Amino acid sequence: MLSKRTKFILNVIAIVVLFLLLWWAHVKMDPFSKRILNLMAIYI
Repeated sequence: MLSKRTKFILNVIAIVVLFLLLWWAHVKMDPFSKRILNLMAIYI
């Protein structure tokens, strides 16, 4: 079992990675990135 602190850290890392991906997709704005953005928008 993961401790609450470990889960919190993992959640923070996941959010940071997600924002980096969103920023990267925004900068690149190629069709592939737009597809990823659309997929992520569905899950959020």
